[in-house]
Amino acid sequence: MRRRSLAAAVMVGIVPRPGTAQDASYPDRPIRLVVPFPAGGATDVVVRLLGERMSQSLGQTIIVENRTGAAGTVGAAAVARSRSDGYTILAGSLGSNLIAPLLMREPPFNPLTDFEFISTIGTTPTALLVRADGPINSVDDLLAILRREPGRQSYSSAGIGSPMHLSGVLLGIASRTEAVHVPYRGEAPAVTDMIAGQVLFCFSPSSSAVGYVRGGRVRALAVASRQRVEGLPGVPTMAEAGLPEVEAYTWQGLFAPRGTPRAVVERLNRALRAAADDPAVRARASEIGVPVAGSTPEEFRAEMEADLRKWSGVIQTAGIEKQ
Repeated sequence: MRRRSLAAAVMVGIVPRPGTAQDASYPDRPIRLVVPFPAGGATDVVVRLLGERMSQSLGQTIIVENRTGAAGTVGAAAVARSRSDGYTILAGSLGSNLIAPLLMREPPFNPLTDFEFISTIGTTPTALLVRADGPINSVDDLLAILRREPGRQSYSSAGIGSPMHLSGVLLGIASRTEAVHVPYRGEAPAVTDMIAGQVLFCFSPSSSAVGYVRGGRVRALAVASRQRVEGLPGVPTMAEAGLPEVEAYTWQGLFAPRGTPRAVVERLNRALRAAADDPAVRARASEIGVPVAGSTPEEFRAEMEADLRKWSGVIQTAGIEKQ
């Protein structure tokens, strides 16, 4: 394994199983699964759960490698440049594989053509958050302040182009309100400063919002999804709050380099879907707040294409400059 400064690797479960024919011999050695997010986060933990279960189906060790940097594009680009043999794959996300490249003047890869789509891993909506001890109790309360003080209030995010940022942009477009975006280096400081009153509101993945709300310092006003979220049953959807246009999800999915044989993609797809259907994996992922659900490669690509059209339009409408 190559040396790296921002990567951490761990070997997860192995159950040896001999191949029976050349077509069925994949995999015959360990698989490297690159995660372009820091170790220890909710997504990282779920990917490791899935990787351990997949190793049982595949009969080979899966080595999970955290390779962070540049909003996840460092790890994603490394996989895009890897051999198309199925032994280096990527657990990417909406941010790393779509939004970040859209906001780069010289993106290191093409989101649609430099990868084979294996399967979705899971989809998580964002949630609109405010301080629990503040005067805002509903989306209408928030919009009233934003309309009364246009451009004078602010919201935080995990960085330019993050789902937290673009959810705020979408809210402004749909409600015809204006707030100043304050980007941070990560979700935690963005939420911390919102709680401290440095900004008026923020969005976060609903998986994180569950913990914030249970901690008692944050109030969730709405979730940007079609249905209510299991961990936040009393929180309305944006549609219920009168803004059906505000629908924003962050997803994770499994990718392989372009040109990976279809048989290999299908083998990995079956292993991922079996892992996502495992009751123990589903229960643990639900506890963490990142529900898992597999898909076909075609369904995953269609979702990516739809998101590309949607978020390209949002970025253009908002006039977000490429970096």
